Amino acid sequence: MEVVLLEMMADPDAVIIMHDGGVIGGHIMNPFFSHEWAAQEMFWYAELGGGALLEAFEAWAYSEGAELVSMAGLGGPKEKTIRKLYERKGYEARETFFVKTLVNQW
Repeated sequence: MEVVLLEMMADPDAVIIMHDGGVIGGHIMNPFFSHEWAAQEMFWYAELGGGALLEAFEAWAYSEGAELVSMAGLGGPKEKTIRKLYERKGYEARETFFVKTLVNQW
């Protein structure tokens, strides 16, 4: 995580927004499947004030010319809660990732 944070701090197309209750970070990118500039969230953790972090990230994205904000959901036991949160904030699901762990498979 330290390497990721240092790289993001040096990247003019990235942002890290922090407050006492959490942190959010991401970068501006042009996804290969779209011609729209997108702000891609890379991490988001909040004990308190998660909505304020998301709003600050969206405002930063807009100020940087992003046309989309892309937020990740890691699945697991909180997947339904995360989906409801994003949908309440105006997000729609566009893609689902499936992951298979290969360690100790062969």
